[in-house]
Amino acid sequence: MRKYSNVIFLVSVIALSIIVSGCAGGGQDITPVFKSLPEVQQFLQENPNAKITVTYWTEEEVSEISDEIGIQCNKTIIPRALYKATVSEGDFNIVSWIDAETQIIICTTTQGYSGPTATPTATPTATPTATPTETPTATPTATPTEQPTPTYNVVICDVIYDPPGAEPDDELIKLCNQGNSAVDIGGWRLIDGEGTYTIPSGTTIAVGSSWSVFGSTYNPTRYTRGLYLNNDHDEVILTDTAGNIIDEYSW
Repeated sequence: MRKYSNVIFLVSVIALSIIVSGCAGGGQDITPVFKSLPEVQQFLQENPNAKITVTYWTEEEVSEISDEIGIQCNKTIIPRALYKATVSEGDFNIVSWIDAETQIIICTTTQGYSGPTATPTATPTATPTATPTETPTATPTATPTEQPTPTYNVVICDVIYDPPGAEPDDELIKLCNQGNSAVDIGGWRLIDGEGTYTIPSGTTIAVGSSWSVFGSTYNPTRYTRGLYLNNDHDEVILTDTAGNIIDEYSW
C-alpha cells in the first residue's frame, strides 16, 4: 500500500511541475529566466498566490502584432519566435517578452504595479498640556522607481554577410562607439539564429573608433551551427554582460 502511495505522490509532483512551467509550445521552460527578474521576485514575495503563465508565439504570430509589442516595449520588434511570460494577481501584472531562441529578455512592462511602498509608522500622540499642540503629519514615503536599463552609444555599424572571399572566414561584424567616452565591451555577446560569440575581456572601443571581428575568429571551425551569417536573411544581436540588448542589425 505504501508503494502505491509513493507512486501517486510522484505523479502528482510531476503534474504540478508541468503546470507551473506554463510553457505553451516552443519546447523550452523559460520560467526560471522570468523569475530571475528582480521585479518579478519582489512581486512574488508580496503576492505569494500570484499566477505565472507562459505562452509561445511563432514568428508569424509575432509578425501580426509586432507593432503592438513594439508600443509595449518602446522599441522596434523584429519578427521572430517569442515567449510571453506574465505574473498576475488581481489587476496587477508584470509582462516580459523573451526571445525563444536565445532566452534573452526583449523587454518587461508592468500594469497596475509600481513596486513596494514602505508601511508608515504610527504618529506618536503628544503629551496633553493646557494648550494642545497639533500632531505633525507624516511625510509620505516616495515610491521607488524601476532602474532603467543602462544605455551605451555602441551600435552595429556594418555587417559583411556575403563577402567576396571565403565564407564564413571573410564575414565581418563592426561595432562603432558614437558616444563621448570609451566603452569596455569585454564579455558582451554577438548572437544570430545559429550561434553566439563572446567578445574577449579587456576589449575597449575608444571615442569615435570601431572594433571588428571576422568570421575566421567567431567561427574558426567553419561549423554551420556556430555564428554563421546567412546571405539572404539573418540578424545580429549585440547584448551586454547582463543580457540587455544594445543593438540589432537585420537584413
